[in-house]
Amino acid sequence: MRRMFLVNVSMLGIISLLFSAATVSAMAGETPSRPQPKYTVEETISRSEFINGIMSAQYGKNQPQKDCFLDVTAANWDSKHICLAVELGVISAKPDGYFRRDDPATIREVMTALQRFYGLKLEDNLSLYSVPLSYAKKMNIVPTTVTNLDAPITRGVLRDLKSRMENPEQ
Repeated sequence: MRRMFLVNVSMLGIISLLFSAATVSAMAGETPSRPQPKYTVEETISRSEFINGIMSAQYGKNQPQKDCFLDVTAANWDSKHICLAVELGVISAKPDGYFRRDDPATIREVMTALQRFYGLKLEDNLSLYSVPLSYAKKMNIVPTTVTNLDAPITRGVLRDLKSRMENPEQ
């Protein structure tokens, strides 16, 4: 089934997509230099780990430390990428004003962050954050094994989701 993504493509966009995809692959346990992955496909990924992975691949590690949430201050090692992701509109805080870096990232959060990060547009200008599970499955965005978009994302589902978003015609 075809997914209807419209992609804004530029040379910089293609380069950033490649670097970002490599980082997401590493987070999903696909690092080729590691003969035996120390991660399993069933492991969940924290919100901090996911955001740091995609942001550090694109923007490097030389970002300034900042305060951007009640629980993300310049004293935190991961504040530079979390705050940059907020500035760029890739992610947002929880409704209570906290980021909750150690909470598992949900499938819905990751889908939405990747859509925003890659600049992907759905045919109806929908945000993946607001789509129901049936729509995500019909558009072949999520694996058929996913039963709840608000469930914690595992490394295996992240790998599948990344592949589907990178290759929308398959």
